[in-house]
Amino acid sequence: MQVGRRYGRTTGPVLWGQNEKTPPPDPPRANEVRDVFVVGGATAVGYLYRLHSEICANNRNRVAAIREQARSHKGMASNTNHLWERACSRMR
Repeated sequence: MQVGRRYGRTTGPVLWGQNEKTPPPDPPRANEVRDVFVVGGATAVGYLYRLHSEICANNRNRVAAIREQARSHKGMASNTNHLWERACSRMR
């Protein structure tokens, strides 16, 4: 780390000049750091979307199995099947 002068015009050894036309330079690799966060965020969103889709698919399979049991046991079905379907339909 360099102490004292920085790149660009300054009024002193450490302070930046009070000149609106001379903004401080971007720190090295600033854009690269932002890119990493954007890519990481997009990856996380994609992962969560896929995970939710898999959960909903598993729940749809479970609902189908419960309905099949209800048909074979006549009248012993659970009334909560529609809740799983409603939760998963929000993602469509």
